[in-house]
Amino acid sequence: MLVLDDVHWADEASVELIEHVLRHPPEGPAVLAMAYRPRQLPDRLATAFSALAREQWWRRIEVGPLTLPEAAAMCGESVPEARRAELFLASGGNPFYLDALLRLDPGDSEELPDTVRAVLIGELAYLAPPVRLVAQAAAVLGEEFEAGLIGAVAQTGEIETLDALDELIARDLIRQSVAGQRFRFRHPLLRSVVYGSAGAGWRIGAHGRAAQLLADRGASLAVQATHLERSATIGDARAVEVLVKAADQATPLAPARAAHWLRKRCGCWEIEPSTSRSCPCGWPTRSPWPASSTRAARSCTRCWAGCRPARASSGWRPSPRWPWWNGCWAARPA
Repeated sequence: MLVLDDVHWADEASVELIEHVLRHPPEGPAVLAMAYRPRQLPDRLATAFSALAREQWWRRIEVGPLTLPEAAAMCGESVPEARRAELFLASGGNPFYLDALLRLDPGDSEELPDTVRAVLIGELAYLAPPVRLVAQAAAVLGEEFEAGLIGAVAQTGEIETLDALDELIARDLIRQSVAGQRFRFRHPLLRSVVYGSAGAGWRIGAHGRAAQLLADRGASLAVQATHLERSATIGDARAVEVLVKAADQATPLAPARAAHWLRKRCGCWEIEPSTSRSCPCGWPTRSPWPASSTRAARSCTRCWAGCRPARASSGWRPSPRWPWWNGCWAARPA
């Protein structure tokens, strides 16, 4: 038995060896098992495998992602059910990613396992700088993105952008969604690695360009806010306005996200000492407006205590006198 893994990365010598074995199989009993990604398979091997489709001894087995029950079984009973579901979503049903994520401490959920990072970085190593730049711009745009937005974020020409996109698709780093003009990365972890490979300063500028472009196209406030929170600077009045409005819209369904945007908004203010008892968001505060943006956030209960996770992380405790109003100063009884 001969087992070959990652055949899609085979070099020329290995491709020739595989072709020779397929054309001249051993006379005695033998098994040749090969694992590969169909979209990344070299053309020569793809042609050779297609020619064998009519042979009785040739069998091609499609291996899909793990289902939730299969992933739960792989995690084991010692892993809580909620954690199993979280790992399944993060891994996308990929056993390699699931195994690596399973070894992480639950508190390190934002970190990427070294084994996974090394494999994914290896896929980026062969990209030319212009192609890598387009991939990084796509990662800035999010889980799913439009081809027409990439060039403006990457600051590349249309032809150069589309050529790079073709190469990324050929390498199976990016895949086309059902909608013709929309694309996505092969896996969310791959996008995370591509995003992290860009410089921090470049990412700030890229998010700023994305936010402006999306605003010009009339994108939702929530979509704009995801970029403004990563690019807004002190004194950016437009960013403050968008973050406040996006938080207002998100509060009923996603209070944690709303509180996050409000806290980010606090870092964009140019705070001046004041005797006013009104927050720049328009809500009353408990005390005159302080000079520190952090203290300002704590003065306005709407900005600092917008949701239970935000209050828990800040050490906030509800008032025993009015526990039902949850710290909202405007809703406090007279």
